[in-house]
Amino acid sequence: MRFVTVEAHAFGPLTDRTLQLSPGFTVFYGPNESGKSSWHNALYAGLCGVRRGPGVRNVEREFARQYKPWHDDRWEVTVIVRLDDGREITIHQDLAGRVDSRANDERGRDVSSEIIFEGSPDGARWFGLDRRTFLVTACVRQADVLGVLEDPSLLQTTLQAAAATASVAKDATAAAAIRRIEAYHSEHVGLDRANTRRPLRSARMRLEEASAARETADAMHQEFLELSVRSQQFRLESTAAAEKVRAVEALLAKGAAQIVEEKVARAERLSAKFLNGAPRALVKSDELARNVATAIQAW
Repeated sequence: MRFVTVEAHAFGPLTDRTLQLSPGFTVFYGPNESGKSSWHNALYAGLCGVRRGPGVRNVEREFARQYKPWHDDRWEVTVIVRLDDGREITIHQDLAGRVDSRANDERGRDVSSEIIFEGSPDGARWFGLDRRTFLVTACVRQADVLGVLEDPSLLQTTLQAAAATASVAKDATAAAAIRRIEAYHSEHVGLDRANTRRPLRSARMRLEEASAARETADAMHQEFLELSVRSQQFRLESTAAAEKVRAVEALLAKGAAQIVEEKVARAERLSAKFLNGAPRALVKSDELARNVATAIQAW
């Protein structure tokens, strides 16, 4: 997530001013009392807002004392942020009335329900944090940075407290966080054992089933490719055999035609020989010879 713009309608010394942040790294610089801390806290207030509930805590009272305008009934900040999923969200924080606080996407749809914490929109929920843990981990103030120089263990303690949980005291250690991680792992991951139905084992079983199905599909695909190659070979062999059959049929037809031609030529020779009647020898023979001569002539 990154900030796109922050608009201080009325925040500390800032009134109806808008700051455009660069897509990369943005540096605020200037002399003391030039508004650097005000813009820094306006970014925090615009993203996280303030708690809506009975009573006022000391830290909330101190924050209001420093940044609530003295001469303006308003105390409002609006930020536009772009999330990692591509959505561009506009968060308006009504810090004074704590009623007109909302978050809308680029289509105007209200998405406040995604980040409601302690009665008001808290953009830190998109990080898995809240306005308190975000303040001591991702939005470190100048005074806190200077405090680390004097006591380096302060940052370690604060980070451990933030990592443990948002609801425990600041002096909590990382042990609570480790226990929560282990509990989450046991419930939502589990162990890879045959007698469990936790997500990890179920995922492994589905992976094994998918792997077996893929191996079967690969084998069937390989068989299909082999059959396709054999089918192509058979088609080529069939075409070649058909060519041979046609060649043989042509040779047989040619041979048959030659035989017919020879018979016709022989008949023509015999017909020319006996065209003017039977030979003299046959005329003087008996009746059978004449019949044969007549038949040969006719043939």
